[in-house]
Amino acid sequence: MRPIAPRPLRPLRWEDDGLVYVDQRRLPGELVWARAMSVPDVLAALGAKAVAGTRHRDLFTAFGAVLARRTCAPGGAFDDAVAALRAASPPSESASIERVLAAGSGNELAAALDVVADNIALDRAIAEHGSALLPADGAVLTIGSSGALSTGGWGTAAGAILTAHAAGKRVHAYVSETRPLTTGLRLTAFECQHAGVRCTVVPDGAAAVLMRTQRIAAVLVAATGAAANGDVRGELGTYALAIAAAHHRVPFYALLPRAAIDRSAQTGDALPLASLAPGQRWPPSADDPPGREIFAALEDRTPGNLIAGIITEYGVARPPYDDALASLATRPAFALVRRAPA
Repeated sequence: MRPIAPRPLRPLRWEDDGLVYVDQRRLPGELVWARAMSVPDVLAALGAKAVAGTRHRDLFTAFGAVLARRTCAPGGAFDDAVAALRAASPPSESASIERVLAAGSGNELAAALDVVADNIALDRAIAEHGSALLPADGAVLTIGSSGALSTGGWGTAAGAILTAHAAGKRVHAYVSETRPLTTGLRLTAFECQHAGVRCTVVPDGAAAVLMRTQRIAAVLVAATGAAANGDVRGELGTYALAIAAAHHRVPFYALLPRAAIDRSAQTGDALPLASLAPGQRWPPSADDPPGREIFAALEDRTPGNLIAGIITEYGVARPPYDDALASLATRPAFALVRRAPA
């Protein structure tokens, strides 16, 4: 895969009184920037899945609150716009839209920009801990969307790969295509290419043979949630990847913010899984005959006993996770260190 440019992608920015963002529907074929100038624009982009990733969508609705203040008349119009944004906002520990609204009239943009800066700093901390686990010269395997297009910041698993590359490590990223929505192929591989990281896209079913033949140094995956015992939730195919990694003695790491660890969930069975929406088809171009049954899952659960380490902004938590994650939960609020954009 030929590099486009040696720089990370910044998928969201405020420019000329509007929100400029990457239209993910056009990837990986072309990088297209779109603009949202109103709340209907924000809602339309979310509804059309032009923006994907829970944390990315969370930031998107936060900027929607800025546009609501600037474009909607006070009172009913503003209240209706905010209600629509809240309904479209994904479930999130951060609830960025509420942080922006709490900043008060006239302060929304500054609050939204602070949220983005904090999100990037959080991702950078996670990514640096993950990068430290990679060799100076070696291959890493990942799956799903775990870069800036997923988090709206720097990225977690893909962020670690980009961080290692920026530090001068000779990283070769193998990216599993990630059926059914091909997020690895469309998004993570594109971000690696954009940053100048050597990247190879592989079919999901090739992971095991890849580990046997290509000297994979580590598997890094993004998790969308974790239970108290270290079970994690991730994009469909993560569990199979972990089983293959265990068989081939390849260390398997899951990366996520501490806020995504649900201490009330004793095991992964309590973590809900995302699935295809009714009527949603895959592959997107498939002409499925009526009545064909489709396995609709978009996520799976990986048992903690297959995971060598769970990486958060605080570092690497290792088994036994009942103790390690409980200790992590008592840590003080993480001090975010913001940096100039790379």
